[in-house]
This record gives sequence, structure tokens and C-alpha cells, in this order.
Amino acid sequence: MDMRMRPRFEISTRRFESFEHAVEQLTTHYKSLTSPECKVTLFYGQQLEIRVSDKERHLWSPQLKLWIENVDDHVRIRAIFGPESNVWTMFMAGYAVGGMLTLGGLMVWFSQLSLKGQDHWGLWILIAGVIVCGLVYGLSHAGRYFALDQMKSLYHATHEFCQDIT
Repeated sequence: MDMRMRPRFEISTRRFESFEHAVEQLTTHYKSLTSPECKVTLFYGQQLEIRVSDKERHLWSPQLKLWIENVDDHVRIRAIFGPESNVWTMFMAGYAVGGMLTLGGLMVWFSQLSLKGQDHWGLWILIAGVIVCGLVYGLSHAGRYFALDQMKSLYHATHEFCQDIT
């Protein structure tokens, strides 16, 4: 089982003459895809963000970020999949709530343990925090399952296009 939250891959290729050529060719390639249709945005002059078009997008649709760099005689493309920003924010908020509940429950429970004769309701807060974190983690894996077809399409489209031309 892959424990990483965001799958990633790397490609080294001699297909492109330069960074600019790679950006131009990849942008054209992703915009020409029909399944899934894609939108392409260039960020910071070195990062391409590929998103599924509005008509094919659903809650779990992935976005693919590509970092492109010239390395000696080839171009290296580092890629990472992730959810849309609103979904990512929802997960980070869930982990934050779970983490705060866990830490707060742990502190209260240890305080109650040090004071003899206290009820141990802090333990219940600790357990609730662990359950929230577990649910968020499980939900993230369910989301990856629902995004798998689109992720595979983007992954294969990238690898097939970036193969070296001989």
C-alpha cells in the first residue's frame, strides 16, 4: 500500500530542446487531450498545472503539477498529483481538528491521571481525535480511488508524450 498522500513521478527526456520548448509542447499536448479534457496553467514560469475541464470534473478529480527543469543534455519533469485546492483545504482542516483533539485530549488525560480520583473524560477526547484523523485518512484513500481513472489517463498521457524520439 502506498502511504504517500500525493502520488508522484519523474521523467527525464531528451525529447525537448529546452525548457521553453517543453512548456510549449506539453501545453499543446494537454490542451489537445479528449479524455479527460484539460486546462493548463503556467505558474511562476516553471510549473505547469493541469486540471480536468469543468464538464468532466467531479469532487475527487485530480490536478497534476509539473515542474520542468533543464539538466545538462536533457529535461527533467517532476510531477505530483493532488486534489483541487478546496478539497485539499478540507483535508488539512480535518487533520488540524483531529490533531488538536488528540493533543488536547492527551494533555487533559495526563493531567487527570496526575490528579488522583479524577474522572478520565480526557481519554474520550483523545480517542475522538484519533478517530477523526483515521476517518480523514480513510476518506483521502477513498478519494484517490474515485480519481484513479483520471489520474491514470494523465499519467499515461504524460509518459507516452515524453518518450524520447529516436
